[in-house]
Amino acid sequence: MGERDPDPEPGLGRPDRDRPDDHEPVPAGDPVPDGEDHPVPTNRNPPPVANATANLTLLDEKNMVFIYNRTAFTYDLENPPLLIDYTLTVPNITKTRVVTDPVSGDDETVTITYPDPAAAFEVTVRDLKTKRVLLQNGYGGNYDVAYSKQLWVRYPGNYYIELFGTRLTADIKFWVLNGT
Repeated sequence: MGERDPDPEPGLGRPDRDRPDDHEPVPAGDPVPDGEDHPVPTNRNPPPVANATANLTLLDEKNMVFIYNRTAFTYDLENPPLLIDYTLTVPNITKTRVVTDPVSGDDETVTITYPDPAAAFEVTVRDLKTKRVLLQNGYGGNYDVAYSKQLWVRYPGNYYIELFGTRLTADIKFWVLNGT
């Protein structure tokens, strides 16, 4: 059989060898003098966020109770955008259980409250002519669990807007550009 090289390339396979014994720390860099005084950074508050509905007019407002139902309507959007702004009220489920402490043997009553896991909401915006889904978002199921969202339709067109929900209440506002 062939012989093995006891020391392959320096630094490979033998981390204890071929290293300098005297490790000097890398010196910290000094700022490069450019002859100018630079201001010291300070913390400051970010500028105020502009109101998303400042240039919009409230087209319609609905408060709807959804119990495994859906509703739909059409809207011809000539001057985009259309803002669908909704806030959901999801009922809570409260369960009370008696648990026994394994150490002391005492019974304790525990109450747990959480949002109804069966609650869901979905907004679907379709192009009325092509039936293509342009926007779809919601709460629960395949979506996150944010109780309020703003959905923007940014292109002109004739739209079919469908709202579907289960076991919740939705406050929905439709906003359009001022003057439309």
